[in-house]
Amino acid sequence: MLENNQPQTSPSLNNQDATLPRKESVVSKSKSRFVLMAIIAATVIGLMLMLGVGAAVWYLIDKTTPVSVLSVQGKSSKKIAYDQVSVNLTISLVGSNVEALNTEIDTKTVKLLDYLKSQNVAENQIQTNKSSYPDYDQPNYPIDATNPMVSPVDLPEPTGFTPPSIPTNPISKPAPVPSERKTRVENNFIITFTDFAENPSKPNKVVSEATKLGVNRFGSFNYNFKDNKAVCQELENEATKDAFNRATDRIKSLGGGRIVKRTTNLLGSCGGSNYPIYEGYNMMAKVDSIASSSNPVPTLLGGQQELFSMVELTVEYK
Repeated sequence: MLENNQPQTSPSLNNQDATLPRKESVVSKSKSRFVLMAIIAATVIGLMLMLGVGAAVWYLIDKTTPVSVLSVQGKSSKKIAYDQVSVNLTISLVGSNVEALNTEIDTKTVKLLDYLKSQNVAENQIQTNKSSYPDYDQPNYPIDATNPMVSPVDLPEPTGFTPPSIPTNPISKPAPVPSERKTRVENNFIITFTDFAENPSKPNKVVSEATKLGVNRFGSFNYNFKDNKAVCQELENEATKDAFNRATDRIKSLGGGRIVKRTTNLLGSCGGSNYPIYEGYNMMAKVDSIASSSNPVPTLLGGQQELFSMVELTVEYK
């Protein structure tokens, strides 16, 4: 029987020899990662230093660069049809019995309010203001010769150097008999028609009917827009943008750089170049002249208005 004389190796030693290359590979990879991270960190630090130096240099250059100033104007306009109209109406009465005047005014006011309600004019579209005061249209009380406010034409001419004196006798011209002082009682209405765009003939119809219900004084038609504030803000923004674009183009043409400061000054906002057209422009027509062709009730014909906004933009640039 042949014997196997080949050396026997321990299983544990073989396993240790097999793991050695793996450990060396792991250590090599760890060193490579460390070196890579170190390179990246050094690169980042270098870039940060370069950026810091660049920022410092830019700051010094910016501080030493002189500032130039430029002012430009911007404008924006828009044509818009007004959709809201208000009118001022007054019931005015004169007499010596104030209580009777108040009663008559109240009666006519109720009739007018009932009519406005029938025309779908809401309460919040009506403003009223009642007042009373002496009737200044009356002639003043006559002045006699003993009144210190007598007119100089009624006094005798002074003779020599004698100072003028107020006569004690009544003047020869007969004085008018004083009339009874009267009072004027009024109720003023401001009526706003918010549906003017849908029903443009409504204001004229209401004003015409109001004269039959006691209104005898008229103010002007005043027009507006329901979204007036929004329109004005839109125009202001567009005018500011227009001014900024003009300033930017001008700075480029002058070889300038960036804008460092800007100030906006509003020159005009929501100004209009056109006005509403009236037929029979008599704003204080009396009731006895309404039928006259020379003094008709003012009639609003309608139309549109061109609104505009203008701003002045002052910029500082380098």
